Amino acid sequence: MNDQEFLQRLRLDRSAAKHSVGSPLDAATPRPPSIPEELFHFYGRANGVRFWVDADENGFFALLPMEAVGTPVREVMLGSESSKEAHRNWPDQIIALSRHIDGKYFLALDTRNGRYIEADPFMDPKTISRSWTDVLDWIWTHWVEAMRDEEGA
Repeated sequence: MNDQEFLQRLRLDRSAAKHSVGSPLDAATPRPPSIPEELFHFYGRANGVRFWVDADENGFFALLPMEAVGTPVREVMLGSESSKEAHRNWPDQIIALSRHIDGKYFLALDTRNGRYIEADPFMDPKTISRSWTDVLDWIWTHWVEAMRDEEGA
C-alpha cells in the first residue's frame, strides 16, 4: 500500500486511538542523500508514527521521525562497544528507522543499496524489500494486525 493508504487505514483502524501520527515534515526540509525518495515522501505526510501508545506513551513500536534517523542499528541494538562479528553483520550503513519497546527489534535501512531490513540482534539481517510500499504492508501485518490479534481488539 502507498503512504496515503497506510495513513488512512491507520486513522480508520478500530484501534486508531492507540496510534499517534506525527505532523508532516516541513516542505522546505531537504532530503538527506541516504534517505530514499519514497521514505522521504512518507515523512512529508507523517514525520514519525507511534503504534500502540496505550502500551507505552512512546509507542510499543515507532517509526522514528526523520531527525532521529541515522544511528547505526548495531549501536541501537548492542551499544557502541559491540563485537567485530556484530560489525560484520550490522555495518554502520544499516541505520535504524524504528524503535521497539524492548529495544531489540527494529526496522532498518541499508543505505548502501536501499534495502529495508528486519533487524534483531539474535538473527542475521532479513530483507523485507527495497520498496517502501512493501514495507508499509509489512508494518501493517507485523505491527498493527499482529498486535491487534494478540490483544483481541
